[in-house]
Amino acid sequence: MRIAIDMTPVVAGGANGGVLPLTIETIKGFRQWENTDVVLLTSSTNHDLLCDLDKYGCKRFCLTGEGGQVMPLVSRDAPLPAPLTAQAPVLPMRREMAQRLKRKAKQAIKQYAPSWFLRFAKRHKGGIKKIFWRCVHPVKGLLKPLARFVMPHGVYVLYSTRCAERVAVQTQIAASAAAASKVRAEPQYDVDRCNLSALIGEKVDVLYCPFSAVNFYDPQVATVSVINDIQHVYYPFFFAPQELEARKDFYDKLLRVHPQIVTISDFTKKTIVETYGCAAETVQTIYPSVQKRLSAFTEEEKQAAFQKFGFNKQGYIIYPANFWKHKNHPILLTAFRMYLETHRESPLQLVLTGSAVDQAEAMKTLIDGSGLADRVHHLGYVENVELAALISNSKYLIFPSLFEGFGIPVAEAMQLGTTVLCSNSTSLPEVGGDCAFYFDPRTPESILNCMEFVDENPAEVKKKKERYQEQLSKFDFDVYMEKYRKLFELLCKEKQPDEAINCNALL
Repeated sequence: MRIAIDMTPVVAGGANGGVLPLTIETIKGFRQWENTDVVLLTSSTNHDLLCDLDKYGCKRFCLTGEGGQVMPLVSRDAPLPAPLTAQAPVLPMRREMAQRLKRKAKQAIKQYAPSWFLRFAKRHKGGIKKIFWRCVHPVKGLLKPLARFVMPHGVYVLYSTRCAERVAVQTQIAASAAAASKVRAEPQYDVDRCNLSALIGEKVDVLYCPFSAVNFYDPQVATVSVINDIQHVYYPFFFAPQELEARKDFYDKLLRVHPQIVTISDFTKKTIVETYGCAAETVQTIYPSVQKRLSAFTEEEKQAAFQKFGFNKQGYIIYPANFWKHKNHPILLTAFRMYLETHRESPLQLVLTGSAVDQAEAMKTLIDGSGLADRVHHLGYVENVELAALISNSKYLIFPSLFEGFGIPVAEAMQLGTTVLCSNSTSLPEVGGDCAFYFDPRTPESILNCMEFVDENPAEVKKKKERYQEQLSKFDFDVYMEKYRKLFELLCKEKQPDEAINCNALL
């Protein structure tokens, strides 16, 4: 069995949330199956980023280039066209300077430009980007249209700075263009189709999409799409109108191609069935496994990493989450301030980890505005060993998220033996079971009451910790991989084009 995994949405840092580490562990699990090959479908922005997975026997195929265009038949062993990889010598210094200039220009425009100009720029964003690009790359701006007219499949060869490779690269692109002409097909359900096996030159049995999107739809290949959450159904006001429409269109198109839907909680499954009218028997819940990415470190390794932060053990609480609206940081800060005002003698501190997601200034303003700059520490994205050390040594993990498709940090905290306080909403009660302390994430008073209850009832904390292993057995890695193995084998055996099948009885 050959499994193709769509990794094109992967980005550097923590912007993919908990989906990326889970996907990496899943890939390792696939490689442990007998007679199973794994190929990774990558983009030009993450092809090199995923090179570490080569040691597990995975092959990488860069299929998506700049601007999202599909690049046919570019394997890890073939030399990539210059603009499509960081390894190619395309004047990286100039590229870095252009990116820095672009960021500075954006900041200056937002700060000093009048409101009418901002509205104009938003309306004509595409044209302004094109003008800016031509100003930064004047030579490319003149040569690119000419090159497309003269030699449309060899345009990237003009940018190569190594003459010795030009012939090889041009030959490869010409061959891949010929292959692409054979594998392209007419769109169906308003979704572009392709012959995935011909596209990468190897027969594919299952296409696995851990980030939901089916970017390489092949009706002859069994497709599994993992839907982590559909937050826009519950909190549409968290999204700009354009993004909200894009999300609705995305899920509408996704379900038109009839992938085998896997959800990561019964709550998400229920939402999918009720919102989009899917047959309940064709949507499977497979709980994510609690990986060993945090529990694999020794006490010595964790303590060595912990020393760099300078926190007192059990003198702080931790919230590991990216700075997204649904993560509910403002309400947590309000509740924490109320706690400190009620318990003035308490030395408790709050530690925040996770990517600021281009909102570093907003995060700083929020913390400073709450008057907690000396008590709240935003550490940003931290390495696994550092996160393990911070959670292990904390008084408890607090998780006030308004919406979660699953909530991996809650399970990981239990794995490390840390007390858990979390929201009573969405899928989190499925994850925490009767082992967590719950509160209403919409009211600071509820969070405050929960914090005080934990302070005053150490015996109850001990009882809940004794039940951790029983709850964690639901998220065992072997159980998780066995369900996927049965699902893939059944799909390879019985899957028909454009049809989802009932796997619930088997799983």
